[in-house]
Amino acid sequence: MKNAFASLFTTLLFVCLASEIVADDHHPIVPGFERFSNTEAIEDVERGMLLLNELNCNSCHKSNSTWSVHPKQAPILTNVGDRVLPQYFESFLLDPHGTKPGTTMPDVLVGKTEAEKKSIAESISHFLASTGDPTQQLTSSADTLAGEELFHSIGCVACHDPQNKDVSIGTSIPFGKLETKYKLTGLTKFIQDPTHVRPSGRMPKFNLTDNEARDIALYLLRDVVVNSKINASYYHGRWETLPDFEKAEKISTTIVNRFTTQGWKRHTHFGLVYTGFWATPRDATYRFRVTSDDGSHLTIDGQVVVDHDGIHAMTTKEGEIELAAGMHEVVVEYFENDGGEGLKVDVFGDGIEGASLDSLLQATKEGAKPRQLISFVVDAAKVKLGEQYFQSVGCANCHELSQNDVAFVSTLSKQTDLDAASATKGCLLNDAGSVSYGLSEYQVKCLTAALNELARRQRAGELATSAEQAVHEKFLTHNCYACHNRQMSDRSIRGGVVDVRGDSEEIYGRKDWFTSTQVEMGDEGQHPPALTSIGSKMNPEWFHKVLTEGIKSRPYMNTRMPMFGDENLATLENDLIALDKLENVVEVAQSEDARKVKSHGRFFSGDEALSCIKCHTFGKFQATGIQAIDLTTMTKRLNKDWFQAYMLKPSKFRRGTRMPESWPGGKSFYPDILDGDTPKQIDAIWQFLSDGEKAAKPKGLIRSKMELKAVDTPKIYRNFIEGAGPRAIGVGYPEQVNIAFDAELCRLALVWQENFIDASRHWTGRGQGFEPPLGENILVLPNSVVFSTSADLGSFTGESSIRPEFKGYRFDKDRRPIFTYELGDVVIEDQPIPYSQDDHQLLKRRFKFTSTNTKKLYYLVAKGDTPKFDDRWTTEFGTNLKVKPDSKTNRNEVKFASGDLTAQGDLIFEIDLSNGSAELEQTYDW
Repeated sequence: MKNAFASLFTTLLFVCLASEIVADDHHPIVPGFERFSNTEAIEDVERGMLLLNELNCNSCHKSNSTWSVHPKQAPILTNVGDRVLPQYFESFLLDPHGTKPGTTMPDVLVGKTEAEKKSIAESISHFLASTGDPTQQLTSSADTLAGEELFHSIGCVACHDPQNKDVSIGTSIPFGKLETKYKLTGLTKFIQDPTHVRPSGRMPKFNLTDNEARDIALYLLRDVVVNSKINASYYHGRWETLPDFEKAEKISTTIVNRFTTQGWKRHTHFGLVYTGFWATPRDATYRFRVTSDDGSHLTIDGQVVVDHDGIHAMTTKEGEIELAAGMHEVVVEYFENDGGEGLKVDVFGDGIEGASLDSLLQATKEGAKPRQLISFVVDAAKVKLGEQYFQSVGCANCHELSQNDVAFVSTLSKQTDLDAASATKGCLLNDAGSVSYGLSEYQVKCLTAALNELARRQRAGELATSAEQAVHEKFLTHNCYACHNRQMSDRSIRGGVVDVRGDSEEIYGRKDWFTSTQVEMGDEGQHPPALTSIGSKMNPEWFHKVLTEGIKSRPYMNTRMPMFGDENLATLENDLIALDKLENVVEVAQSEDARKVKSHGRFFSGDEALSCIKCHTFGKFQATGIQAIDLTTMTKRLNKDWFQAYMLKPSKFRRGTRMPESWPGGKSFYPDILDGDTPKQIDAIWQFLSDGEKAAKPKGLIRSKMELKAVDTPKIYRNFIEGAGPRAIGVGYPEQVNIAFDAELCRLALVWQENFIDASRHWTGRGQGFEPPLGENILVLPNSVVFSTSADLGSFTGESSIRPEFKGYRFDKDRRPIFTYELGDVVIEDQPIPYSQDDHQLLKRRFKFTSTNTKKLYYLVAKGDTPKFDDRWTTEFGTNLKVKPDSKTNRNEVKFASGDLTAQGDLIFEIDLSNGSAELEQTYDW
């Protein structure tokens, strides 16, 4: 379903993309130029400036261009012989536009005789081939499904034609016939880091793993795949290691074209034996990489090469074997016990770089024939001549190439300045002595307009570029508009993922290849976000990481954020921040305690208020509806002032968004919370989310769980509680105050409010792991022994004192537990009692101490906080400690131990037991 956002662009961009339908086959393709050709969105002068930059005209000409992006640098050719096939060099030099239609590489041999062209192209090809290994590699693979999926999902189709459908889009950067150009290893390395070879960043990085890059390379080289045939025998059985398949239950025998664990009758408890014949052309050593889940064997001519037996996850083992030229019988055995399954065997050696072994096999000896490598012999004389031509015909003007740390330098001097006169001669008119770019008439027109404008600006001294124009030029140059749209200062909107319907009703465009795991989200879940106000939206630190590291914050969106190289986007971040600065930012001052404010934020996020968790994930917890961006990352990603403005009116920042306007007209539906003040309520959500993954889970987040609730009497939960150890005793009180007591160290470990705990982890299944509190406002108390007969700080770590011993608990008349533990001859009774005061939840803790011999006891009240010495000894983190006056304890005699405050800021309280007993009362107000 098209949303309002998409329909807004349809009229504007129909003309914008109309040129895609009838694209010229041979003029150089510059995506930004094609995208905005024949529209009013940009002018001919701007199109021409872009062409001057992307055709790298300044490599041969002196230029006064004001374009804010570095000119497109030609590929670095150092060691190019390791990635490109030698035969390709000559064909490309002889006819660049025919070999790769749409290339921006000019024909540097135009105007020369056929004999001269042949000599120059052949010599340069030998020179370039000499920079690496000229041997062709066998790159066949029978399985290219993974590469096909990646290519069409991560964003490659934003700039290139889809390869799984017969569609030609005029704005696409052409591939040419990659199988005639690249070696597998060369293409794999290039795909993984294009900026190493093309530092200008027009082809970005996609954070691909080694395997992902190789899978895409294999897919793009799929036309060299050989049809293979393999014998396959299928068995049923339950094994923990590979069986003797001759004695196993054989179900069927067939011929297949690849190793696969899919498509058989069972998904568990089965086995496979693949056999085939491989004809190797010469004596060589081969290395095999076997990846499987579960066990597998690779045997060649009866010799086990890789033993990867047993039950295990998808893992890899390798092995080597020397094979003589001739016929070899290959056997791959595999079994699947349970769970996941998979099998892959790759081979390396004698010019084979990671080919799937199954693609080299035939079912019979008669069908197996050696695959010969195409040889290329480098001629030393031609290499020497090629070096000279490389420097004299203009190659070194554009391309970097070094050997032994020495760079080849062009012997051509810079041509005339780029000015208005350039439009009447030279490259634009294919004059003798110039090069030919195969420009279209319209491109010549735009370049002419740009050259005239450059001359005018030079005369007028107009060399500065506005921040908005600089941002636009970067977007245009790096084809950001293929994925994102942005509203300009004149309210016009440029860019975005679009489709255009041609006269024949056929759809031309890229929408089908922008996909999501959350189809219910529509375009918002599939299309990269609008960049309107992005400079004010993104936290600068996060923004920098997005641009330089390609951070993925929308896991449901299959398209990845690419990386163009730090230098290429050097000023973009700061330009956007300055350009998008928000006006009239609201300053919020909360009157309530921060913990209470966060509690309100939790309420708003839950299902009893704004229901943010209905659409947004919350850390590891899924949303109850669609799975939009994780709420726990919001304050890390966004700026607070933008968040305040966005929450008031989301549609102002992203037209057509399904994000609701929860404070229509700035009015709140909750007048009793934070005085009904809208900015304060939005700020409360921000403060709650600022705790990130440590934030308490909003109400309604967990569904179908076993939540324990204390209604009339307390609930007891004895199990592994996160923060309270393996001997934890959780107590949920009807007053919606909860505690976790650590029976190992005899300490109160946690105090929290609202929801108690989810018992499903431990009361169903195997019950592994620790369960965190389910509520909010969690107070974490010292994780150590808290009572000692010595004031020495080390005694509270258990290093030099007797640890307390837990003796259990009993209940009072209201079923509230009273914990009992002993420290030597001191018996301690510890009873937490929740209560409310001024509509605020507190916890009182009553201690009773009895002793037959010990005269002084020391209590570690707080760790790492500075106390305020008032009549109740209030500590900074919100706990009050007071002595209950009675006949056995004189209030004035109770004092802090010598050195009340340790160097670490720990607060130690001295309890006088000279009368044989004492009582204390402690209040937690947090």
